[in-house]
Amino acid sequence: MRKLSMREIKEIELKILIEFDRLCKENNLTYYLAFGTLLGAARHGGFIPWDDDIDVMMPRDDYERLLVGFNEWSQSDCYELKVYSDGYSIYPFAKMVNNRTVATENFTRSEFKIGVWMDIFPLDNVNKDDRELFKKEKRVSLLRSFAIADPSVGSSFLVKLVKKIVCPFARALNANKLARRMDEICKKRRNQETEYFAVVSDVNPKWIFPKELFGLSYLSFEGIEFPVPSRFDEWLTIQYGDWNALPPEEEREIHMQEAYALD
Repeated sequence: MRKLSMREIKEIELKILIEFDRLCKENNLTYYLAFGTLLGAARHGGFIPWDDDIDVMMPRDDYERLLVGFNEWSQSDCYELKVYSDGYSIYPFAKMVNNRTVATENFTRSEFKIGVWMDIFPLDNVNKDDRELFKKEKRVSLLRSFAIADPSVGSSFLVKLVKKIVCPFARALNANKLARRMDEICKKRRNQETEYFAVVSDVNPKWIFPKELFGLSYLSFEGIEFPVPSRFDEWLTIQYGDWNALPPEEEREIHMQEAYALD
């Protein structure tokens, strides 16, 4: 295996996004750049310099169509969709991965390696004050976090000690089943009429977005136009506050720890 540089990781991720964009256009699926990727497009015209992943979000119905149709629609055998329904994924959302690479994510145990990835989050219906829904999601999310955590990694001795005590109990609950439970909670309002969207698996009740923000617009990301919410500036303000301000260096997180090409 050959270790990949940050530049090579970003090139692979961009190719994943380009293939995903093609697949969505050809099958009339709606999606938007999300989180750090949307922030990067709006503030930097591409990747945030210290960021190393790509995020997109899709309305739940489009997301479910993607899960069903991906294998039929994909034109390359180097891409796979990792979802908890495969019995192995530990995430309550999908990851589109390059299966000719392998990567580890910060703070997770080494056995949870997958290919270099792009995160695909479903946008779910929520009510304006849906604290009970988020409270349920947060409880399960915390258990899942301990189930996948590497007890040797922590910001302090106390954090590592807590992980060492709690993680064995959380693992017994099975991270894959916890991911499934999280997604079931996310879909609770699927058949209800609501005025708001949220990425419920993000477990923050402050981050709910009026559906009126989600008209269609485009921003350049690494020289290519991709879809974004038409009122992306308001979306980013809800998510990040003063999103034009650069964070302190100590808050500039890298998600991927290491990545390798399976040569």
